[in-house]
Amino acid sequence: MKKLVIIMGVFLMLVSNGFGDDVSIDSSGNTSTGVINTNAHFEVTGPSGRSGVVGSANGTGAFGVYGINTTNNNYGILGYDTYGVYGNSSAGWAGFFQGNARVTGNLTVDGSILGPVMGDITGVTAGTGLSGGGTSGDVTLSVNTTIIQQRVSGTCAAGSSIRTINSDGTVICETDDGITSETDPQVGTLTNGKWCTSDGTAVNCTSNAPVTSETDPQVGTLTNGKWCTSNGSVVICTSNSPVGANTASYVPRWDGSALVTGLIFDNGTYVSIGGGAPVAKFQVSRAFGDIGPGKSTIYGYRDGSNAPTGGGGTDWSVDGVDAAVKGYSFYGNQFSAGVAGYNYLDFADSAAVVGAKQDGSYRGMLGYADSSYKFWAGYFEGDNYVSGNVGIGTTTPAAKLEVVADVSSAGVFNSLSGIGVEGKGITYDFYASGDGTNYGPFTGAHEVILSPEFPVSIKPGMIVSVTGDAKIRRNDKEDISISSTLPSVRLSDNPNDKAVFGAFVKEATLPEKHWYVKKEGERFGIINALGEGRVWVTNINGNINAGDYITTSSVPGYGQKQGDDLLHSYTLGKAIEDVDWDAVTETIDVNGQRVKVYLIAVVYTSG
Repeated sequence: MKKLVIIMGVFLMLVSNGFGDDVSIDSSGNTSTGVINTNAHFEVTGPSGRSGVVGSANGTGAFGVYGINTTNNNYGILGYDTYGVYGNSSAGWAGFFQGNARVTGNLTVDGSILGPVMGDITGVTAGTGLSGGGTSGDVTLSVNTTIIQQRVSGTCAAGSSIRTINSDGTVICETDDGITSETDPQVGTLTNGKWCTSDGTAVNCTSNAPVTSETDPQVGTLTNGKWCTSNGSVVICTSNSPVGANTASYVPRWDGSALVTGLIFDNGTYVSIGGGAPVAKFQVSRAFGDIGPGKSTIYGYRDGSNAPTGGGGTDWSVDGVDAAVKGYSFYGNQFSAGVAGYNYLDFADSAAVVGAKQDGSYRGMLGYADSSYKFWAGYFEGDNYVSGNVGIGTTTPAAKLEVVADVSSAGVFNSLSGIGVEGKGITYDFYASGDGTNYGPFTGAHEVILSPEFPVSIKPGMIVSVTGDAKIRRNDKEDISISSTLPSVRLSDNPNDKAVFGAFVKEATLPEKHWYVKKEGERFGIINALGEGRVWVTNINGNINAGDYITTSSVPGYGQKQGDDLLHSYTLGKAIEDVDWDAVTETIDVNGQRVKVYLIAVVYTSG
C-alpha cells in the first residue's frame, strides 16, 4: 500500500512538472491545453497564426496524423469552421484519398482537374425531329417519327406518284395527269419541213434550214499555191502557209496550227535526226539519259510474207534472208563494213552489236563487256554454225577447227565439271601428231557400273575389282564395237585379287548422249586405271618403298605391299614414293585391331 501511494505521488509530480499550468486531464481521461472546457479526449488550441496540431512522420508506413473510426457513418478525422480539413504541400499531395471520397456540399476547384476528361456539358436538349434529353445521368435522344420519316416501305404503281408518306413508311399515291400547262409548253409550233430551234422555253419548228445564199458562197477566191483559210462563212485560198518559229537547216513539221522546227537536220550534204549537225551522211542520235524499254536509237521492223524463198525484201539478198535492217558496203576502202557498231564498253553487260531472239534468248554479241567488265570480241549463247573452217590463233585454218597457241599456253582448255573435250571420229576420236610430247600429265579413267552391293559412301582412291559382267556397245549398224565397253565393279576384299581394275574416283552419271541407256536403279562411277594417281594402302604387309608393287588386301577397298617384285595379274600398280609409317597418324579398325592407312602415289598397271 505504501508503494502504491509513493508511485502515485511520483506520477502526480511528473504530471505537475511536465505539463505545466495550461495542460489538464479530467477524471474521464480527457486532456486539454489552452482551453478550459474540452470537447474531446485531447484538444489543442493554438494562438493566432499558429497551428493547433502539427503531425510529422519520417519512414515507410508512418503517418503525421492518423484518424480511424470503426463505427459506420462516423469519422476518423472531422474538421469544421473555416477549413474542415486543410492540407498544404509544395512537392507532394496536399490531400490523398485511397478509396472512395464523398462531398456532401459544393466542390470548388480553383485549379485544373487532372485525369479522365469530364467535359463541361450541363444538359442535353432535344431539338427539332428529336425527343428525350436531360441534365444528369445517362441521356437518350430518339427520333421523333411524327417529324422525321425513318424509311419508306410503300410503292406506287406505274403512272402514279407518291403524294404522302405516312409515319409507318406506307405511302399515299395519286395518278399522274401527264399534262403540262398550256401557258408554258415544252413544244411549240410544229411546221412540216421546217428547222426546229429553241427560244429557251419551248422547241419551235418554224425556221428554214441554215443554207448560205448564192450571194454568199461557201468557197471564195482560189489562188494557186496559196494556203486556204476560212473567215467564218467563206473558204478562201489566198494566204501564205502558216509558219511558226523555224531554224535554218531543220525540216519543219506541222504542229496542228503552224510549221515549226522539227527534229530532222538537213544541210544539203548530211542528214541527222535528234543530234544536231551530223558527222556522217545519215546520223540518228538519242539524248543522254533517254533510256529504257522502247528507247532504241534505230529500230528496224518488217511485216510481210513469211515465204521461205523470194527476194527477201532487200536488194542483193540471198533467198530466204528477209532483214529488217541491212548493211551493205560496195567495194569501199580498207576496213569498210556494211554495218559497224561501236561502244565505249565502259558499262557492264554492254555491247557494240547485239543480236537475239524476240524473247531475248540466244544472244550473239560483238564487242561485249560482261558483268565482270571482261571484254569479249564475240560472245554467243546457244548453238553456233560455221560452214567453213574456224581458226583460233591462225588466219589460215586447215581444219574445221584449228587452234594455234604459243608455248606458254594451252591450245584447248575446259574447266567445267562435265566432259572437257569429247571426240566422235570415225577412225580416231583423238589423234596426236605433234613432234613433242603427245600427252602431258596423264591419268586414264574408265566408266563403270557400280554393283548393287557397292557402298553409297566411299572415299576416292579405294580399290575396285570387276564382277565379270560388262555391257556391250553397238554402232549404228548394230555391230559390236571393240573400242569401249561398260564393266561392273565391286570393292576389292581379297588379297592378290586378279580381277583388280583400278582406283575409285567418284560416282557420276553418264553423259546425255551416251551409248548405254540407263535402267532404273543403276549407279555409275569413274575408275582410274592408267597413268599416275593415288590409291589407299595399309601397313599390314610391311613397309612400302618407291618401286614396290601394290596389290589388293583383305581390307575392303585398301591395298597392301605385294609379296614379290614381279608384275602379276593381281598387281594394281607400282609405288612411286616411300611411306614413313612412323609419321602416318591416320588409322582404321580391322577386326578390333588398329591399322595405319595412307593415300600413296602410284603408276597404275591394272587397266
